[in-house]
Parts: sequence; C-alpha cells; structure tokens
Amino acid sequence: MNKSTTFKKAHELAKSVHVVGECYRVTFGAALKIVIAESKAPKTIEQLAIEAGAKIWEKGTISRIYFNDRSVVAATLGYTVVAKPTYANEMKSGKTNTFLQNGVLHTDCGQVANAFRACGHTVKRI
Repeated sequence: MNKSTTFKKAHELAKSVHVVGECYRVTFGAALKIVIAESKAPKTIEQLAIEAGAKIWEKGTISRIYFNDRSVVAATLGYTVVAKPTYANEMKSGKTNTFLQNGVLHTDCGQVANAFRACGHTVKRI
C-alpha cells in the first residue's frame, strides 16, 4: 500500500468516527496508526491464495478455496514453477485437485502436500 492510499483510507476512517467539537488532527492521527498497522499485519493463507488466483466456493455454511493449477499454489507459497524441480522452493506445473477448508488443505498431489507441510500447514491427502 502506497502513501496515497494509506492517507485516503485514514481520512475515510477518521471522517466516519470524528465527533464534532473534537480535534480532527488527533482523530486522523489515530486513524492513520490503525491503517498502517493493518497494512503491516501478516496475511493469512486464504488471503494469499485469493490474491494468487484461487477460486472461492460457498454453499450454506461451507466455504472452500479451490486451486485448479499448481502455478496458483506456487504463487500462494512463493515458489517458482519450473519444468523439472531441483530445489526445495520449486514446483512442477500442472493440474491439481486441491482445496482449502477450515485451515486444512485437501490435495491429491504429493508435491503440493509437501510444500504446504513445509510451511507449517495441516494437510489431508484425498
């Protein structure tokens, strides 16, 4: 997030909570601290997956994030896609049947399972 969007979000937040008679500079300063803290907060695996191109599926109370391709998994974990992986942070390209539900990854691919396990996530093979 650049400074322009940070200040715009801070002004938006400050205007929504500002009370007439109080100092706007103080309110804006507090809003700015909140927006900066939110921008520095680490992203969840779900947020990273959606940004990488994973698809969300919801039905009733069930919510899943689907990965149809290993390149999306690689982008989520910060891996590179290569034809023949030789290093730990490389992944072969191709299709996969993988979804994330309630913080548990369900996959049919051993390479995807090992990559998520290496990052400290719970994996269930399907």
